[in-house]
Amino acid sequence: MASGSGIIDDKGTILFAPNLKWENIDLKSMIANEFPFPVAIDNEANSGALGEKLFGVGKDASNLIYVSAGIGIGTGIIIDNELYKGSSGFSGEMGHLTIEVNGKKCSCGNRGCWEMYASENALLEQAKSLSIHSDRADKPLDIESLVKMADDGHVEVIHLFNTIGEYLGIGLTNIINTLNPELIIIGNRLSAAKNWLINPIRRVIENRALPFHRKQLRIEFSGLNIYSCALGASSIAVSHFFSENNITVE
Repeated sequence: MASGSGIIDDKGTILFAPNLKWENIDLKSMIANEFPFPVAIDNEANSGALGEKLFGVGKDASNLIYVSAGIGIGTGIIIDNELYKGSSGFSGEMGHLTIEVNGKKCSCGNRGCWEMYASENALLEQAKSLSIHSDRADKPLDIESLVKMADDGHVEVIHLFNTIGEYLGIGLTNIINTLNPELIIIGNRLSAAKNWLINPIRRVIENRALPFHRKQLRIEFSGLNIYSCALGASSIAVSHFFSENNITVE
């Protein structure tokens, strides 16, 4: 099983993965030619949603959105306990919702995409623009070092996390008002900063989301951290194996 970010068709071809600069890559065939095992390909956020539904904080939720906040932002959608993939299998590209009309140019070709303001990439780019550096000369700036700096009281970093959290809240508000989920799970790399992001996220949602939609809503950070996707991908691989081999368990 392989899981990647981007738009993937039902044949395992990655049609478009802007953060990887991939187009029309037949990943399934490439992997199958190298390894003597059955291969299934799916979107990273879809796998993460399944991982959370089966093994994480989404076990008891019938309608949930998993937000994979890493290099970019992707979402996996569970409706009535089933993964929703849309008519062509391309649902969940909410990282490319426009939140700034004349905003930053995105690698997808659009401007003002949500992931340009609320992803790990956005966090690190903003930190560099503010000349925030790692406390170790031999280590590049990353989210873990920024979390440590915030924990140590670095005011600029705390303000930066507040800004990223507000932008996360803006995108989540759009999701809440559109899909009315009972649970939103934030996972992937940005979940490492949950203690610094949760308050601005909740503040924005309380101020902007429709009160009817947020009444029964829960916002959680993944307890599986970066492993939501791996666990979900494993479940897809198992399901694919049984369906391909017509095996039933009695």
